[in-house]
Amino acid sequence: MLEKIVQQNLASTVGSAAQTTYYTSIVKHNAMLAAIPFLSSILEMGLTLHRHWTAHPRSIFTILSLVEVRQVYGKPSVREREKKNGKTDMLALCIFFLAVITLSHAAERDGPRNRVPFTREKYHHVASLLTNEQVATLSDLTNITHINEILDNICIVRIVGTTEHARVKEVIINKYRIRNSIWKKHRHDKCLCKYNVSMQSIIYFNRIYIKRSMKDLGWTIESDVFQAHTPVFGKLKFENIIAKLNPNARRYLTLACHFDSKYTRERDFVGATDSAVPCAQLINLATVMSKYLTKQQDVSLMLIFFDGEEAFEEWGPNDSIYGAKHLAKQWHNNKTAHGEGIYFSELDKMDILVLLDLLGAPDPTFYNYFKNTEKWYSLLVNIEKKLAYLKKFDSYSYDRPEQRYFQPYSFDPHIEDDHIPFFQKDVPILHVIPTPFPPFWHKSGDNRHNIDLKTTENINKILRIFVASYLHLTTI
Repeated sequence: MLEKIVQQNLASTVGSAAQTTYYTSIVKHNAMLAAIPFLSSILEMGLTLHRHWTAHPRSIFTILSLVEVRQVYGKPSVREREKKNGKTDMLALCIFFLAVITLSHAAERDGPRNRVPFTREKYHHVASLLTNEQVATLSDLTNITHINEILDNICIVRIVGTTEHARVKEVIINKYRIRNSIWKKHRHDKCLCKYNVSMQSIIYFNRIYIKRSMKDLGWTIESDVFQAHTPVFGKLKFENIIAKLNPNARRYLTLACHFDSKYTRERDFVGATDSAVPCAQLINLATVMSKYLTKQQDVSLMLIFFDGEEAFEEWGPNDSIYGAKHLAKQWHNNKTAHGEGIYFSELDKMDILVLLDLLGAPDPTFYNYFKNTEKWYSLLVNIEKKLAYLKKFDSYSYDRPEQRYFQPYSFDPHIEDDHIPFFQKDVPILHVIPTPFPPFWHKSGDNRHNIDLKTTENINKILRIFVASYLHLTTI
């Protein structure tokens, strides 16, 4: 096959007798003009051979041997050589350039794995194709009981600086539920602040759940702890929680959400979709997929639970996304050496930041918001189609494509969220947030009563298959 490609390219370069006369005439009158199409042909042949060498590596000397060239074109007579006026020399030069190009690529092929710059590897990543059986297996990992257990622990008022806030952090880190009198009093959307509990104990208990959930699954937990000034409560302590499946991975698919709830003077905002449900989705994904997630992978999974996404008074650059801003800055400045004079930041290791927000309401509609992650959004679209084809959704509009969750359209809604500081530092973003927002956004109605668990689990199925495809999981 490769020999035929070489023959076709060489034949198109040498051309007919009329073309030879044309080139000879040009060479006689203007060597510069002759060089332009000649070099173009060389480049074209080189690129063609380059592509086929990548797919079918074999010895260039076999392909370009003098014997094979003579077999293709025959041994020219003296008269033909005189008529071609140097055509053989041009052919020899073409072969020389082709050999140089191909051998150069061969050396590169056998050279270091990072011939593509590390910071560009993420853009060359492709998803693996899963069989219908694998898709069905991942879809059937549903565990609604587990989701409800998580929501029992984190779907509460969890304002930064409150006991519930501290409790939720620890719940994420270890899934064991710690029961105490304070917790029993303040389940089911009640505000701890109605009870005379000190602010310091509130901060402590609000960190329990997230950390314990992920620790129990064997993930490596990191905390980004800092203080920041807020317009209502003054200086507060914040803590971003980072869970890594493989702490030594080269790159990460990153799923993220925020775990704080919005402060209101009435202190009754639970924030079920904003973002207790996304937190539950991430913990549930890590739990039900635990036997399929391989730790020792170069491209691994990382979960980030941002603190302080909500504004305390009025959304603005100085009163919002406290945790995301701090973590993005820290990771941008935290560089490690990878060879002499080569440094990469923690942000360079992030393939994509997949940010979940405002999930859990019935009938959400999602769109693509970023051009450079369009192919990954398209993967979500196709996964939904596959699951619909296999009839794996519950309470789903199978016969109405216009009501599918992930719509095949793009636009820029100018949504400000935890992704902003990462986007500003060139981290690719995939924002899974419905447009329009749920009707009870930032209202007291954003509570457990209005969560649609069937829709939530349908989205979970899509996310599980997305992760498996991205990470090339082969043990399913």
